[in-house]
Amino acid sequence: MNGFKFSILWFVLYLTSASVFACKCKFFNEVEKYNRAEQIVLAEVTHVKIVPSQNELQPWDIAETRFEIIESFKNGPLNSNILYAGIYECVPEIVVGEVYVFYISKERGISRCTGTEVKDDVHPIKFEQMIATLRELSLQDKKE
Repeated sequence: MNGFKFSILWFVLYLTSASVFACKCKFFNEVEKYNRAEQIVLAEVTHVKIVPSQNELQPWDIAETRFEIIESFKNGPLNSNILYAGIYECVPEIVVGEVYVFYISKERGISRCTGTEVKDDVHPIKFEQMIATLRELSLQDKKE
């Protein structure tokens, strides 16, 4: 019986600990995500270098990521092909050869909270709708 109680306790602790570490952020609509981003690109990752954390306030490692731009929707003043992704639950896993829509902040960071998506994680129809919306927002932005 004690083993059964221990198993139940372990399971409850596991479930509660997973929820503590789950990504919690405010999600924005497409227009808000577009306006908040410094640069938005459809890109293929070409190189990832893991940089250990040097900061107690941000204890997660950083994935310094290089990419080839397939299509650009919004260019920032630092139009670059390097970004920095913290390795924690709110950032998608960055894999060489994968295609992403990167919503890049002015600090060159990304997060699921700001809109970044892995192409293969999104239903093809939804992905095409996202790309069409970005193209439309980009055209509107260029007209202004």
